[in-house]
Amino acid sequence: MNRLQGIVDHPLVSYLVIGSFSLLSAWICWRLGGSVAKVVTPDAGVGATIELGGAVGGFAAMFLLSLWVFQKLHQLRPATRSMRVFLIPREQFQAAAGYTCFVTVYDGESGDERRLQLTPRRENGYLTLDLLGLRDAEMFQVEVQDGAKTWRSDYSPVAATRAEMLPL
Repeated sequence: MNRLQGIVDHPLVSYLVIGSFSLLSAWICWRLGGSVAKVVTPDAGVGATIELGGAVGGFAAMFLLSLWVFQKLHQLRPATRSMRVFLIPREQFQAAAGYTCFVTVYDGESGDERRLQLTPRRENGYLTLDLLGLRDAEMFQVEVQDGAKTWRSDYSPVAATRAEMLPL
């Protein structure tokens, strides 16, 4: 999902989607009602005015309306980030052990807490977790169990890329 979201969030893709939607809706409106659309701007920013009519006016009207809607929707969605967290010290986590991992995410703005169960993996000799879709106002705490031992980290901000694990 995050890969698709990254592609859709690219400005060129957004303009292509908006342009395609505008072209299709202008064509449908032109087929249904003829050339009745008209767009007039009192000031285009360079001291000139723009007046468009017909299919071009319909396209411009739909394009500007769609662009405005996309910008408003993008402002409503909170910024999230995906991150990779390395658990240290790495010598405490043996390669062959089967670990169970829980991540507690605390939202500093709302005070809400959620608990996730993740599967850790080995990367560059470290036990590693992928945390997806965290907001900047959130903090995370990692708890790792191997059946006999349990380790827990302190709460870390989203910008942290490693969590120091302490045995309980």
